[in-house]
Amino acid sequence: MKHPKAGFTLIELLVVIAIIAVLAAMLLPALNSAKQRAQAAQCMSNKKQLELACFTYTDENNDALPFNPDQSATTLGTPPWVSGLMTWDKSSDNTNTANLTDSKLSCLAAYTPQPQIYWCPADIYISPYTQGGLGWEHRVRSVAMDAAVGGGNPVSGGPGSGYKPAGNLASFYPGGMFYATTASQLRSPGPSESWVFTDEHPDSIDDGILYIPPCSGQKAVTEYLLNCRPACTMVLTVYLLPTVMRKFINGWIPEPAARAFYSSQHLEIRAASTWSPTTRI
Repeated sequence: MKHPKAGFTLIELLVVIAIIAVLAAMLLPALNSAKQRAQAAQCMSNKKQLELACFTYTDENNDALPFNPDQSATTLGTPPWVSGLMTWDKSSDNTNTANLTDSKLSCLAAYTPQPQIYWCPADIYISPYTQGGLGWEHRVRSVAMDAAVGGGNPVSGGPGSGYKPAGNLASFYPGGMFYATTASQLRSPGPSESWVFTDEHPDSIDDGILYIPPCSGQKAVTEYLLNCRPACTMVLTVYLLPTVMRKFINGWIPEPAARAFYSSQHLEIRAASTWSPTTRI
């Protein structure tokens, strides 16, 4: 006599599915956390390479810091640390790695042959229709440099002149803007409290320069950032150079964390709140 083939009952099948769903719910957060830690580690490595490049440039150029003019303009016969503007349109600057690795366009190019170090793997934000329609996966740069570090054009001029601060920010600097042009000028505070490179929010990044609001002290900067844009906040605690003041604009930094490399060659990761970038077309 033949016995009927054994099989799952409907209840047993539902139990198995439920167990799989519970296991998946338990594993996915862990996997996501591991991914974020890996991205943070990669960003740390990238910032370290950029800062080493900055130090090497300074050593080989009589203590001069990499040129960091407004709008990343090539002025005074010296290219900026990076060229090109990040935008949400079809501009070739968004994908042109030559702006990072060509010595005619970047004064750090000789020390940074790998363009990937200028990009944070967490920054995969593009205009979904305009740029996504071209098959782009991300823009080439997510890093900006402290406006108070590196030279600019000392002669005031219009847009593209490289003068710091930009004309639309002049009211924030009634007494003029200080910026260090040599490493030896990083004295008060010293190198360990003077940040150089950081990841900038995709909605605000454009040229290679990032200004911070004109106030003084760690607490003041943090409070300004929190109060200025409470709906789109990040917490990057920085210290200002004496009488320094830089651009106020949206210096918000994407998840998994805010990362800043200081001129003493150390990196700090600060927690950043979740943000939702504006949809672009």
